[in-house]
Amino acid sequence: MLDRSRHFDAELVRVRREIIRHGRLDERFTASPGQGRWADRVHEVNTLLDSLVAPAANATRVLNAVAGGDLTQRVDLHDGTRELRGDLRRLGRAVNTMVDQLSCSPAR
Repeated sequence: MLDRSRHFDAELVRVRREIIRHGRLDERFTASPGQGRWADRVHEVNTLLDSLVAPAANATRVLNAVAGGDLTQRVDLHDGTRELRGDLRRLGRAVNTMVDQLSCSPAR
């Protein structure tokens, strides 16, 4: 159990460093050593990270499209199983509103 706890602590430090210092939003916890409840705990942390990162990545995809002149892209306001909520929904709606306003711009 102590090895698993140390591993989890080390993974937390590693993933935090990769995300904060290096901007690597694709970094995830590794499950070894362990299985069962331990692997479930790691899976839950990774699912939480995915739930936060996916909408931001979706918004980035749309912003990159707009920067390239493509005003047809929109942020999907669903995460696959349900509608986005809270701050993540506000982010998606703000990007979509920006794209809509640019699409209606007389300069286009």
